[in-house]
Amino acid sequence: MRFLSPLLLSTALGCVATRAAPSLPFTSSDPVVAVLRSVIEDPAFTWPIEDLMDDLVGSLKPVQDEKTIADLIEEDSRLSSFAQVVKEQGRGVGDDLDNRDRKQTVFAFTNEAWEKFEKDHNHNDEDHDHDHGNEHNRHHGRCGRRHRHGKDRENIGALLRYHLVRDEELKLEAIYDGQLIETVLRLDSLDGEREKIRVFKFREGDVLLNMQARIIDEKPAENGILLVIDRVLETPLDIETTLAVIPTEFSSTLVAIYRSGLHRYVNEGRAVTLFAPTNDAWTHLGYQNLFHLFSDAGKKDLKKIMSYHLADELVYSPRLIEEKSVKVKTEHEDKELKIDATKREQSDSESFRNSVEDGWISALRRDGDENDPSDREPKNWVISINDGQATVQFTDGIASNGVLQVISSVLIPDDVDLPNERGP
Repeated sequence: MRFLSPLLLSTALGCVATRAAPSLPFTSSDPVVAVLRSVIEDPAFTWPIEDLMDDLVGSLKPVQDEKTIADLIEEDSRLSSFAQVVKEQGRGVGDDLDNRDRKQTVFAFTNEAWEKFEKDHNHNDEDHDHDHGNEHNRHHGRCGRRHRHGKDRENIGALLRYHLVRDEELKLEAIYDGQLIETVLRLDSLDGEREKIRVFKFREGDVLLNMQARIIDEKPAENGILLVIDRVLETPLDIETTLAVIPTEFSSTLVAIYRSGLHRYVNEGRAVTLFAPTNDAWTHLGYQNLFHLFSDAGKKDLKKIMSYHLADELVYSPRLIEEKSVKVKTEHEDKELKIDATKREQSDSESFRNSVEDGWISALRRDGDENDPSDREPKNWVISINDGQATVQFTDGIASNGVLQVISSVLIPDDVDLPNERGP
């Protein structure tokens, strides 16, 4: 795709700033020169600069690169392993990547990423063979997880589909922190919904996908965008295993799920949302309450509480932000959670600092621009449950059979009486 060159852009801005006639190595028929002259010769010309920028960019109708995503993959020596996977496992994916009439985004892993993926899986498959009789390792440990994603054709096909996004061009500059990217991969464990990728975008500019893979290159094509990543995006774990791999945060919630007898629901349920309290959240209940809930006498109350944290539907943050107020039916006697999303207030200094850190384009953005990603970033919203009983501290932990919303406090339904209502 042909864009306004840096030389032309900088010269244009210099001419406007000094109100000097442009002296450029372009013909007088060049559309940018024509716009510049009309602007400079107009005595009524005034700022803002963004209006001029719109005229300049709008005067150039972009010419799409003739290469398709398939062409870009084929010519990039870093992506030969990805190209081979597409060829062997794609089942028509290769044809789609060459389709000029369908926009799409492809996350293509490098040869080094694929080599590391194969090495890790070969090693863990060998470990699984040695520990085949160990039920815990097969179902809860890293070994079991790796074996589920073994290198058979079906699993690699699913892995490939998790790297593809249909009918959407995801330009790197427009990707925002907390964004959920819907992939081609559909899962029965999500009731046929497409699995998602969660974006982590840092102020330094790094963009990570599921905290696994970093985007290291962007290549526009006629039929979409090719984004090169430095790791293979492995398909997500189930909810239980996701909790188990971060024991310092969720061991109490995991124990509570087992003590309450809800582990089968969490393991086998489809399209489940778990509002997961952290270990700190459980600590805030205080010793007396914890002693009661995790004793035999408190098992019924614990089951009520944990059922109150489970919903038989997918509750993602974009819905909460868009609708502002949502009621979610839980597994505890159909009792509902009231969830409200409120835009987080920023001071003038914070707003200015953020606009500077986001670059000069953000500084020039018009107020109320509907394309402003800050309105969609979960970090800019306070998501509260039951009028402040808890807040969502981390949104959209992606799982193979649902989603995790990490919350600040344990939710207590109105039919549970704890020994110490105030906690510690």
